[in-house]
Amino acid sequence: MPQVVSFDKMKVGKKGGGKHWTKDEVKAREAAAQSMQRKTPVKPKPPKWLKEDKEAYALWKRIIKDAKDLDLIDNLDAMALATYCKLESAKAKALLDDNIKRFESLSKTSLTYAKALGVTPEARARLAKKRAEHKADPNADLFD
Repeated sequence: MPQVVSFDKMKVGKKGGGKHWTKDEVKAREAAAQSMQRKTPVKPKPPKWLKEDKEAYALWKRIIKDAKDLDLIDNLDAMALATYCKLESAKAKALLDDNIKRFESLSKTSLTYAKALGVTPEARARLAKKRAEHKADPNADLFD
């Protein structure tokens, strides 16, 4: 089972920094964690076709509720989230039908969507890390 990594551990380690982090890297991590918070709350709306599948729509509502505090999902992610919810519903049906090959295929695709949406702990930690490490090159204008 994968280990869950929270944002608190990603932005600054137990002793106030990473193993070999500079002060700038610690500040970048803190800024990245703060950047994960939305200034204006948004509530994405599901597409009409998703409401036809009760299980998928219930999952949509649960993810929207759970992700609200993290501000990970906005209107731009609505279709990807709807597709993920539909995949999860289809996956459950494939398992009930004892169709293991279909279940495994849907599971792989579903996990890809989950990572892209940031609904896995690893995806959220990776996103915070990426934001922290993304620094503007002060010499970029020299090569234009």
